[in-house]
Amino acid sequence: HPPSMGPQIRSKSSNVDNGTLLRGLKGIADSTSIPYAQAIAGLALLIYDASQKVQSHHEDVKRLAERVIEVAMTVASSISTAADTSEDLVRNVGILLRSLEQIENSLRTSSKKKKWSRFLRSTTTAASIAQCEDQFEQSIAIFLLQTQLNNVRLSDRMNDFEGSLCGELEFSMKEIRGKEALSMSNKLTCAPSPDRIPRSLLPPPPQVFHGRDAFIEQAIGQLSKSASAYCAIIGPGGIGKSSLALKIVHEPRIVNIFGDSRHFISCESVTDSETLISTLANHFDMKADAFVQDFVRVLDTSRTRALIVLDNFETPWEISSERSQVEEILAKLSVSPQLSIVVTMRGAERPLGIAWTRPFLPPLSLLDPDSAKEVFVSISDVPEDDPNLPDLLRLIDYVPLAIVLMANLAQFSSCANLIDLWNEQKTAFLSRGNPSRQSSLDISLQISLSSERLQTTPEAFEVLQMLSLLPDGVAMPELLSMAPSAFNLAPAVSALRRVALIYDDVNQRLRLLSPVREFVRTNFPIEIKTFSPILEYYFQLLRKAEWEHQTFTHSAELTNLIFHLGNMRTVIDHALQKRFRVVDVIKATVELADISSSIFPGPLTHRLISFAKKLAHDLDEYALEAECIIVSRLNLEIRESVKEDVRQSTEALELARRAKAPLTEAKCLLDLGVNQRRLGDYVGAENSLKNALAIFHDSGNLLGQARCLGNLGDVAFSVSKQAEALALASEGARIAEQHEFPLAAAKCCEVLAAVHKLRGAFPFVARYTQRALTLRTSVLSQAWYHGPTLNALGDLYFALGRISQAKEMYDKAYEVFTASAREDWIACVHISFGRIALLRGNIDESLTHFHLSLQEWDRLKYPGEAANCLAAISEAEIARNNLTTAWSHLQQSLRLYRINNEIGFRRNGTPLMRMGDICVQREDPGRALRFYITACLIHRNSSNRVGLAECIKKIGD
Repeated sequence: HPPSMGPQIRSKSSNVDNGTLLRGLKGIADSTSIPYAQAIAGLALLIYDASQKVQSHHEDVKRLAERVIEVAMTVASSISTAADTSEDLVRNVGILLRSLEQIENSLRTSSKKKKWSRFLRSTTTAASIAQCEDQFEQSIAIFLLQTQLNNVRLSDRMNDFEGSLCGELEFSMKEIRGKEALSMSNKLTCAPSPDRIPRSLLPPPPQVFHGRDAFIEQAIGQLSKSASAYCAIIGPGGIGKSSLALKIVHEPRIVNIFGDSRHFISCESVTDSETLISTLANHFDMKADAFVQDFVRVLDTSRTRALIVLDNFETPWEISSERSQVEEILAKLSVSPQLSIVVTMRGAERPLGIAWTRPFLPPLSLLDPDSAKEVFVSISDVPEDDPNLPDLLRLIDYVPLAIVLMANLAQFSSCANLIDLWNEQKTAFLSRGNPSRQSSLDISLQISLSSERLQTTPEAFEVLQMLSLLPDGVAMPELLSMAPSAFNLAPAVSALRRVALIYDDVNQRLRLLSPVREFVRTNFPIEIKTFSPILEYYFQLLRKAEWEHQTFTHSAELTNLIFHLGNMRTVIDHALQKRFRVVDVIKATVELADISSSIFPGPLTHRLISFAKKLAHDLDEYALEAECIIVSRLNLEIRESVKEDVRQSTEALELARRAKAPLTEAKCLLDLGVNQRRLGDYVGAENSLKNALAIFHDSGNLLGQARCLGNLGDVAFSVSKQAEALALASEGARIAEQHEFPLAAAKCCEVLAAVHKLRGAFPFVARYTQRALTLRTSVLSQAWYHGPTLNALGDLYFALGRISQAKEMYDKAYEVFTASAREDWIACVHISFGRIALLRGNIDESLTHFHLSLQEWDRLKYPGEAANCLAAISEAEIARNNLTTAWSHLQQSLRLYRINNEIGFRRNGTPLMRMGDICVQREDPGRALRFYITACLIHRNSSNRVGLAECIKKIGD
């Protein structure tokens, strides 16, 4: 933001006369190098001059003009000292400039026609002047409020606007940013009766319930049949079995069928068959001695259909010595054709001895994301668009009990804080204080782990510990390869399936639910003898994938590795935390981070590499520390500034040289060169890349040579040396294709496509772009680096006028970039979206996209890309006929190109050409010709035939 304003906007009692203000404005207009200050001062002077020529209501007009020069002097003198051009400043100066420009145009028109009423377009002149002043004050208020110049004293009218100054543009930007997503039991009170089943006072239905629609329909369909039905609701602990049973029992269709003969009986404290009979008898006010016979007789005599829900039925059934007796009780109850039975059970098994209605109700799975979000929001009142809510729900795997407990905490803690708590304490903090399976996630999990079915298979616990380190799951043969020798895996997996602690995902990979996984990792950490084979398995997988050499002759191994990225992060994190095989693990971390940056960069990998860097530093492993620095930035969730990237690349280079590791030094030089090019230091980039190329050449590293040549071609392209760019990229592509380095070859093809696009050789552009895409997809079918190629295809279609196809490619690129959180590339696509919107006449939409892009480039400190955005914004302002506003944006664009060391290079041509367009509209053909000819020279020197053709046409016009 610009610095705080020195002089306040003066009131009528101010001693500063108009002459002093006018002289100050003229000085700013003539001498400042800041385009926006110059434009504001120049427009204010024009307004003042025009006001002197208006005859009607001269005093009112004079007051407006004086107000304009007061504001203009204050704002222009403030921003004339601003060092940076933030997106906020560009947006809000644009609002102020448009307001001034409209006043100037109207006054000039009025002075020519001598009719002030036409200027105001109102029947009441005094009221119209006041309205004009109000609009101007509103534009000032927007500027001051949004650029945080709070020490400027606002007029009373401006204060009235504060409640409604969000601005449509800012609202549109925020809207886009915001879019990527969440029992008391009653005791029976009726009097006993020997000839009927007493009415049941059911627990109330769950007040918050979302999802499970298909399951509920299937259960109701089975219970609604004329014959009796027997249903088992099974699944892991905390999955919502009890709530679902209550939801079904209270469904209107079930109420119509069973009326008051619906009974919900908790078996949580029932430990054996005798207690089960006693609990049932007590519920129905009958004697326990002959309960089953009496109960069946009463049902058959009354001919009334009844429904019993036995909740937590696994408690009496779990004990092997009691299991057959418990199953016998169920079998005897099912003799009555009037009785339907529903049991809810922890696990994946149904009791024997009863003919469960077919098809069986499926084991309960996780809530879908939308339903999980609805449950969370209903309990917590957290806004649905809370940006941290989707991540929070993913962390707890959409497990209903975890959602309910987390939502309860969210009533007084933010989602961001809850994510931090989960990362620190895992399942331990998810409790409502009352130690029960319904109010504590840990207790619910401990009950599952205490199952007798699990305790009889000791190896099952080891499998749990192994799977706790594999969040993405694992196929059975892979798990066998990771297990210690002579490990009896099949019975252990079978036992875990029976108690529903593991499940098969859509890819038939064994997995643990997130709460189970974290509980086991925290409370039952894996032993080294069990962990060591897992780590070795992933070391071998990395070696087979050949990512370091990038030949990818074993594509199946690379695909398999991609499936295991999440597992590898967790396994390597555990090894780093335990300081186990540290040097080998740091090397694996570097390679994993490099792979992740190409597939799906993210904060988890960045945290890992940061820890690995610290360990390398502690061990004086300078070369490893340098490689950690290189890959760490690639996995940032939010990209840092280019200057910071250059600083870190330089730090890595110094470490590599200290370690006397030539190949690591070459990698650091390559990384430094890429970042210097992004910063606009083209000379430095060329030197760094040539030095890297020399080291790679001396060491016979062909992959490094191909990568250096491709990036040197990119530098040559940036400084308009197209013939050199073609030669370098062609040589890089030759080496990469000959020795089967597909990713390096793809980079060279993209440079070749960019050069041919400038030259207008569109068939070659299509050939090289498609080749780049083919090469990249040959390595991985899905990766973030497909995005730039898709974006380039969109640019090609746009240049050819195939706008629908261009939009389709941009949409695909945008989807890739948002999925991988590449905000720099998202900014590129916003420019493309804006150009399409502008071409279709949607000026407001185009400005929204242009400003979103500018906002990101401003944050990243990319002056060249920010200049590109300003040139695009100016096109939208020209379309609105706001020529002065557009002119100031173009001047600032050229200024930023100069800061980025792009003087006379290819991108300078566009803003100069647009300046010529403005001069044409202002009927100044001589000046327009000078701009067009200068742009022609730049385009010719850059071999930009398309731009050159456009300029020549404009000169002809």
